[in-house]
Amino acid sequence: MALPPGKPQFRAVKADEPSYTPGSERHSPRDYDSHPDFFVRKAIGWCLREYAKTDPAAVRAFVERERDRLAPLSVREALKNL
Repeated sequence: MALPPGKPQFRAVKADEPSYTPGSERHSPRDYDSHPDFFVRKAIGWCLREYAKTDPAAVRAFVERERDRLAPLSVREALKNL
């Protein structure tokens, strides 16, 4: 069933609501470092590679610091163009 035009599908959670947890909308690649899905591991590397276009030093530092926790595929993808 489609929603009427102009109506959002999801309502924004307000900061003063009891179910709101600060930072809960943010995830880190560390949350998925050992994920069994190939595409999730590849996507982590892809996201880091995209971020490296604006801050390559931060991505290099992150990968060096977390290399033992990241999947080799994620590291390879993250450093592909650096």
